[in-house]
Amino acid sequence: MKTILTLCLAAIAAPLTAWAGGLAVGEQNAVSAGTGGAGAARDDDPGAAWHVPAALADGGGLRVGLSLALAHPSLQARAMDDSWTADSDSAWSTPPHLDASYAQGRFAAGIALGVPFGGGVTWPAMWPARPSRCRPS
Repeated sequence: MKTILTLCLAAIAAPLTAWAGGLAVGEQNAVSAGTGGAGAARDDDPGAAWHVPAALADGGGLRVGLSLALAHPSLQARAMDDSWTADSDSAWSTPPHLDASYAQGRFAAGIALGVPFGGGVTWPAMWPARPSRCRPS
């Protein structure tokens, strides 16, 4: 049992290459983004299906909303000794979000479909750090 536990801890603690990039969309619809992220305070918005589902129980009938965010993620890598810098190859990303709800009397239902993470970051084929691997120190 100790051997299995030791192997599991060693596997978790072993340094691994991290592959990351892209963006997170905190404001899941256009109304929330346009009001500075105050989607939870807007109970008359179809986005309530995502932000605060309890707000759907107001008898407001059918609500439908479709949003499309425009994002342009970019990163810059810089050597610790400032000997080189490299910028990522950026492209526009458009994560979509669809909200729909229906509330009448004592019945309420809602659905929120979206892509909370979008985009991706790619680096040029021959950027200065490509031949090296980044390892934790």
